[in-house]
Amino acid sequence: MVKTNIVYNYSKLYGLIKEKFDTQKNFADKIPMNVSTLNNKLKSKKSFYQNEMNRICDLLDVSYNMIPELFFEHKVQEIEQNCDPIQK
Repeated sequence: MVKTNIVYNYSKLYGLIKEKFDTQKNFADKIPMNVSTLNNKLKSKKSFYQNEMNRICDLLDVSYNMIPELFFEHKVQEIEQNCDPIQK
């Protein structure tokens, strides 16, 4: 069985945290969550639980309708291919 690691784009979430709480530490204290746990979740090393997503939306004063946008956008990675263009 192949294990795949999905990396999510949390840039909008990072922005809201910075705007409303200044630091991840301040935000983690309000969740409550250990700052290293929050950091691991924001780096896609661990997953957010549903109750954490709801709590985060409450703290950031955003609608639960924002959950897909904040928590489930895949990070797009640029892949450089060293291929010769097709000659016609």
